[in-house]
Amino acid sequence: MLQELFDSGKCDEIINYFSNNKPVTQNDYSLLALSYYNLNKKNKAIGILREMLRKYPNNPDALFNLSIIYYQLKNWNKVKEFGERYFNLDSNSWEINDILSDLYVFEGNFEKALRHMELALKNVPENLFGELKIKFQMLKEKVQTAAKKPKLAFICAAGLDNFINDIIEGLSDDYWVRKFAVKTDKEIYEAIDWADIVWFEWANEVAIIGTNYPGIVGKKVIVRLHRYEAFSDFIERIKWSVVDKLILVAGSMKDVLEIYHKEKYSEFKNKIEIVYNGVKIDKFEFKERKPGFNVALVAHLHTRKNIMLALQIIDALVKINQKFKLHIAGDFQDPVLELYLKYMVKEMGLENNVIFYGWVDDMDEWWEDKNYLLSTSIHEGHPYNIMEAMARGIKPIIHNFYGARELYRNEMLFNTIEEAVSRITDSNYYSSEYREYVVNRKWDLVSQINLIKKIVNSLFLDNNNNISFIQDFKNYIEEISPFLKGDRFSNAFAFNYNKDEPLIYRLEYLRLLVKGKKVIHIGFADHKKLIEKKISNNTWLHKILVDSADVCVGIDIDRDAVEYVKSVIGIQDVYCCDITQEIPEAILNNKWDYIILGEVIEHVDNPVYFLKHISDNFKRIANKIVITAPNALKYLNFVSVKENKEVINSDHRYWFTPYTLMKVAVQAGIKIEDIIMAESYLSDNKSLDDILSKYPLFRDNIILIGNL
Repeated sequence: MLQELFDSGKCDEIINYFSNNKPVTQNDYSLLALSYYNLNKKNKAIGILREMLRKYPNNPDALFNLSIIYYQLKNWNKVKEFGERYFNLDSNSWEINDILSDLYVFEGNFEKALRHMELALKNVPENLFGELKIKFQMLKEKVQTAAKKPKLAFICAAGLDNFINDIIEGLSDDYWVRKFAVKTDKEIYEAIDWADIVWFEWANEVAIIGTNYPGIVGKKVIVRLHRYEAFSDFIERIKWSVVDKLILVAGSMKDVLEIYHKEKYSEFKNKIEIVYNGVKIDKFEFKERKPGFNVALVAHLHTRKNIMLALQIIDALVKINQKFKLHIAGDFQDPVLELYLKYMVKEMGLENNVIFYGWVDDMDEWWEDKNYLLSTSIHEGHPYNIMEAMARGIKPIIHNFYGARELYRNEMLFNTIEEAVSRITDSNYYSSEYREYVVNRKWDLVSQINLIKKIVNSLFLDNNNNISFIQDFKNYIEEISPFLKGDRFSNAFAFNYNKDEPLIYRLEYLRLLVKGKKVIHIGFADHKKLIEKKISNNTWLHKILVDSADVCVGIDIDRDAVEYVKSVIGIQDVYCCDITQEIPEAILNNKWDYIILGEVIEHVDNPVYFLKHISDNFKRIANKIVITAPNALKYLNFVSVKENKEVINSDHRYWFTPYTLMKVAVQAGIKIEDIIMAESYLSDNKSLDDILSKYPLFRDNIILIGNL
């Protein structure tokens, strides 16, 4: 009877039947779970299938269906758990092998991905063979491409990999990324041995073991600290001398580290980068919401989450209106806490107003009817649950933990039960503002990934602060030097920019290049009327250099702009002079690491004459020169050409390509050390980023580094 109902699509009737009759057989459980699934109630389906596994361990139907559902939810950790268990029972299932292949592609374990895809092809139905064959060919091409990229290993303890999956996905276009969820010291060592770049997710025992492993010397190393590690002795035991960057998820964690690790702090304080967590904004369906009675709390339930305060708040709300309910999604980490909270719910008479859901897999379904997000934690780093709720348009009610004011506006915070109740019961409710707040704070995944890419790219600055993705490129410059010097000639010379490098951004590259250095910035002023606007956008190069360098002086021929920078902007170390005629004594009497010539050369009437004067006059006091110029080959120029237009700064005299800029520099007596293609600014256009990553000569800017 039940099977007939299911075959007829009468899933509601099956669910209604089992509301009065407990499932008994394996088929009962399967029909009930699939009925919920067909009605898009995935949480219910998962719950039934898990209950089925408890009663019938290793039931193949339960394992198969859980693998499918978690695959659709892109919960890779659960796909691995249940997919591998099913594979151990039936290694010939083409569907499971196809899923496991995708899983291992995501984890960067291409050997396993290929093996599972081969098994899938052996068993796939004939009508699907062609489609899967194409997928197999694309996988082999992906493997070949990845082999040319720097290897980035994400290493974390097994079970602590929940926060890195989105980052892995975001970095996989630029690096061969592998995830290592480790259980033994040997697995940590093997992951380090494989990698060029090592990312320790959590500053915990794994980071301690890894940073003290001799094989890590010479690797690029990142440690990301979330929160709890800062209150432990892990910080004292990590070998910070091998760590290049320490990523924190909130600025307040920097204060915590300084408070609790005063002596150790000096070893890593200059390595700290703040990267707030990011969420996939588009993943969360926004809708206009309004005041109501459903209060949500989402957390792993332990004492730090301060759930008793939430019970006190809901108790006060129920006294105002019996309709208020507290919905708690999360698993208990402590059985004592579970015993206590459920006891208190009963003692406080809140059985009808507090609902414990346990772990929830499909949060989209769960959030649907919620009006408020309540956070009662006594401390957080940068919590995802608040961002996810706000992205959906849900009003946040946040306990004022240490560091909360760095993250949230005052009207989102509360100190007392009374304040929380007041914020929930007042009429102020602005769904669109909550979502816009997340966007404006750049707590989206794209912004997080772009910032991480910049940090990872910075690791490839060598000891001379030059980018060094492929050392062979410098040898190539030597090979073509006879053409640059004019000793050899070709009327169809092909310059090959044979670097496989990630997307680089000009301003960020220059900031990192001059960090802690002594710098002369020639042509620093830019256009006077644009300076304040660029400062507000953090795109005025001179201020970026001043903030990063140990010493940075500016030289410009525009007297009005120089006086403006001194009197209005407040930067005093600037000079007005023509460097082809004079150089200030304060500059001549010092030694300098770099001369920066940023977007100047294209404004000069005679570039060779101009650069030769710099080379002759500065080579006794400066080591290197950095010249940047707009790229004639940039992608947007080709877009304009399709419209029969040339878009250009009207003050420019020249367009440069990498070869012609090197030619001019060599003719002026500058020895070329490197050429880098860089983009101007971060973009939200992934399609364009993909093009620029694959074809660096399409990027906006040329950066030339030379020796004087």
